[in-house]
Amino acid sequence: MSAQSERLLNECSTCGHTRYPRTDRISSRCPSCGCKTVGLAQEKRGNQSDEESRKALRALTAYVVARLGEGTSVENIREELVKEGGIGRDAAEKFVAAVHTQLMEEVRRSPEGRKVLRDKYARHMLYGILWIAGGGLVTLLTYSMAKGGGIYFIFWGAMLWGAIDFIWGLVGWLENKD
Repeated sequence: MSAQSERLLNECSTCGHTRYPRTDRISSRCPSCGCKTVGLAQEKRGNQSDEESRKALRALTAYVVARLGEGTSVENIREELVKEGGIGRDAAEKFVAAVHTQLMEEVRRSPEGRKVLRDKYARHMLYGILWIAGGGLVTLLTYSMAKGGGIYFIFWGAMLWGAIDFIWGLVGWLENKD
């Protein structure tokens, strides 16, 4: 199989130029006219065989998984698919959500994935404690400077955020405990 058949055929909706990009991503600009209206080629989408449709779906799924792996948010990936992929907003939202859900289920099933998630949530617990301690420390510092009738500040926002972050981390850590 050629490398071009693994990639998605891009088409500029302004000038009609089609090409296979060097990567598995949809081009952000047309190399012919320079506009940003590049999407999947219409004739390929309309006349694909079942095998071609499966290949395109696998390529799109791999793209979404790679972007999630890079740390890109679900919302940003959805917007990329809408703007650059020529996919409708509802379809892109459902597709990215489905891929994200499937990926998270696979991660939770594996011992290595659960360990990664436990470590992530343990960091949230640590950061929560640090926010609580930092807010409390600065509150005590301003209180001690205000002895004798001065003004002091209670950093309740930092302490509240710390409590929320700690609880979030604790719940996630317990959910992914072996």
